[in-house]
This record gives sequence, structure tokens and C-alpha cells, in this order.
Amino acid sequence: MLYNNHITVRFRGIMSEMNSPPKKVTELLNGVYPAFAMLAGLQLDVFTPLSQRPFSPQQLAQHLQVDPPRLSRLLFALTQAGLLTWDGDCFAATAETAVYLNRQHPRYMAGLADFFSFVWQEVVPHTAATICSGQPQARRDFADMPLVELERFMHILHPGALAAGRLLADQHDFSRYRTLLDVGGGSGGLALALVERFPELQTAVLDYPHVTAISQQFIQDAPIQTIAADFLHDAVPGSYDAIIMKAFTQTLAETAVALALKKAFALLNPGGDLFIQAAILDDGRTAPAWTVQFDLVLLNSYENGRAYTESEYRQWLTRAGFVSIERPDPSLIIAHKAA
Repeated sequence: MLYNNHITVRFRGIMSEMNSPPKKVTELLNGVYPAFAMLAGLQLDVFTPLSQRPFSPQQLAQHLQVDPPRLSRLLFALTQAGLLTWDGDCFAATAETAVYLNRQHPRYMAGLADFFSFVWQEVVPHTAATICSGQPQARRDFADMPLVELERFMHILHPGALAAGRLLADQHDFSRYRTLLDVGGGSGGLALALVERFPELQTAVLDYPHVTAISQQFIQDAPIQTIAADFLHDAVPGSYDAIIMKAFTQTLAETAVALALKKAFALLNPGGDLFIQAAILDDGRTAPAWTVQFDLVLLNSYENGRAYTESEYRQWLTRAGFVSIERPDPSLIIAHKAA
């Protein structure tokens, strides 16, 4: 009897806790669903037609060639998430989704679905196993990745590289440089965006030989040179007015980052600038929020890579010889080599 009474009391306690669930835990658990609804909407491309005009669920299902009742359930989930509007008859895109999730808009966030599908399904779920094993369970190393997987990975990353290059071109005047080196440039997307805006810029993309062979598929006839080399261990020809390291230092161990920055300093012409685009943490390591969370992607993907703090970068850059170190954006550091 006493045992049964204990079970009853414990059961009532659990029910009481469930009637008042912990706010933050519940918020995070439920936050998964809107994100995956948005991913499904991107994969089905519901936002593009709904950016042109409102559709009833039946009209949109016919347009997309899918089942109307099932699509309706997704559309209501997207409406609840604030990504669509519903007037009782038709769904429509919001002002934000009509721009950024509309494939026909110049500011469309291309590649978003592929990148986050990859991260959410193939990388982050391995976090506990990575910690327990001491090894990245979703390892992505350009140095020895199988060719088929490398090509797939570069196609996933290419739209983001283009977007990063266009943002740099919007915010910084690269016309003052004559030569530029993109270290670990992968598909060459960032370089492509820069030469589109600054056609006089003599640009080179450096990466492993098997990577630059694939880079040609993306660069094609653009006036961009490729340099097949291991940046840390091979001789790099030429000297440059600007060097960009996008998502490069965050894949390296601390000693390798310091070496890479010293090598960049040596390759820069006097008066040149180094641009580091990376997951950069504030010194307290709890901000920016996106960077703190993205560090889990790096944890699962690289043996020694991680998000480093602004102070760590400043120390490495100062020791390498750089001056006038700035952080104009949470994910960008610019360091200057004195003339």
C-alpha cells in the first residue's frame, strides 16, 4: 500500500510539473518545428508563387503538383511561424519572405535550404557522440574528403560564398586594391562576387589541388586565377594588396591559425589588408548568439577547428605584425599591414 501511495504521489507531482512546463525548455523544444516547416517550404518553393499573388491551398497545391490537404497543414504551420499570412481563403508571403525566400527576387537567400538541411540533419545531431568519442562525427576535411562528397559539399557552400562576397563588395571598396588572394576559396564564389563588382581586381583563389579542379566548374570563364596549394605548408606565389580568409581559420587549431596569419602578413604588400570572415566570439564567449550555436557545427566537423574570440585574433594578428585591427562586423576582422 505504501509503495502504491508513493507511486500515486509521484505521478501527481509529474502531472503538476507538466501543467506548468519550464518556459525556456519548452520554447526550445517547440522552436524546432517552425524551423523545419520553413525548410520544407523552401524545399517545395512555396514562397516564390506566394510572393507573386495570394493562393488558396487548392490553387497552390495544383501549382506545385502536391496533395492539397497535406500542403495545407504545412501552410498553416508557416503562418503560425510568421512566415505567411492567411485571410481565411488564401495564403500569401509576408514582406520579409517575399524578398529573402522568393527565388525571383535579387536578394533571395539562395542555398539556404541545402545548407540548413545539411547542418540540421547531418551535422548537429552528432554533438553528443562527438563529445563522447572525442572525434568529430560529421568530419568535413577538404584535404582528404572523397571526391563525390567534396563536390556535393562545395555545391552546398557555393551560394553562401557568393552572398558573402556580395556583402563584402557592398560594404568595402575593393577598387583601391590591385591584387587579391582568396585563401581556402573553395568554389570561388566569394571571388566571383568581387570580380563582378570590381572587374579590374586581379583575383586568385587558393585551395588544395583536388579542390581547385572542382573550382573550375564554378569559375568557368571568369577572370580568376586558381592556385593549387596547401596554404600552410606550400610556397605561395606572388604578393597581394588584399587577402581574404573566409571560413578558413575556424577550421584550424590555434597554432595553425597563428601560422596562417603570419604567412598572410608575409604575402601582403605594404599597406595591404587582411580580411578574416569567420565565426568570431566576443571575449565572454556567450555572444554573438548565432556564433555560439554555430560552434557546435565546427565541433562536429573539424578535428581542431572552433570559433575563436576577438581577443585571440587580435593577439595572433599583433604578433604577426599587423596594425589597425578592426572588427566592423561580428563575423569580420580587418587587419592592416603598415606601408
